[in-house]
Amino acid sequence: MLQAIAAQWLQVRRISTTLPNISPELDEGEGEAITLALETGERKILLDEREARRVAQSFGLRVVGTLGILYVSKKQRNNFSSQTIVRCHD
Repeated sequence: MLQAIAAQWLQVRRISTTLPNISPELDEGEGEAITLALETGERKILLDEREARRVAQSFGLRVVGTLGILYVSKKQRNNFSSQTIVRCHD
């Protein structure tokens, strides 16, 4: 992750405050991701958990899951191995 930040492929951003009407059933990170998308005007968000996806969609966000990212990557003929995916997960 530090390499991705150093390469400016990944940015760390703080949110001003978590929206009060976001479901308390969500993990803190999911709620913050939804809030950040709304604060920055992003319309797409990467979420896998069913409740997080439902909440994001209720705010008008377009949800993409991990499998969707892998599908698009494969469709665009990006070459990656399962080893790469495991390293990304760590």
